[in-house]
Amino acid sequence: MEQLSNRKTLSPATTTIDADAGNTINRIRNTFNKNKGGVLNKQLKYPLVAILMIILSVGFTACKEPPPDDPPVYENILAGTEWKLVHLFDSETNTIKILEPDFVESAYVVLFATDTTVLKATTTNNRYICDYSINYFDSTINFLQCTFMTYAPENYPDALLFFDGLTKMQSFSFTEEELKLFYNDKKNYLLLKRSFIFN
Repeated sequence: MEQLSNRKTLSPATTTIDADAGNTINRIRNTFNKNKGGVLNKQLKYPLVAILMIILSVGFTACKEPPPDDPPVYENILAGTEWKLVHLFDSETNTIKILEPDFVESAYVVLFATDTTVLKATTTNNRYICDYSINYFDSTINFLQCTFMTYAPENYPDALLFFDGLTKMQSFSFTEEELKLFYNDKKNYLLLKRSFIFN
């Protein structure tokens, strides 16, 4: 009888707590089992995939070489300008030659068209209209094609020297008031000054 009297009896409150704890554990277990391979995994799966895609895209962008720069585009500064010949210069003999006739204002004038790469040059009696290419990066200029417009025979042989220098020009240099057109590997050049005879 004494052994029975030493046995502890659980109170109703203790029994209720144990039951609640058991129910909570069961709910957690059931929730985990329901979501195993299901909603929870999907909720974790999509953010992980998104993060992986971001990492890959950033890595690909970092490894991709930047596109090459476009070649520089230079404004045709000579377009719309007019120049009057001063003389021809020969560096080998260190001499200058003033072309005849030097009293005709409209002779030996070079005009660069405004909107196109067309050059017009006048002699005493005739005119040349030439397409040209120009590169301001390395200061090169070349005639591509010329049309000779004849109005009358040339009375002065120097007109041929003028035309010969123009068609053979290879490079140039200029300031606001002076233009040099080099030819014959820079051994010769035409020196021109800014003018406004036709413009």
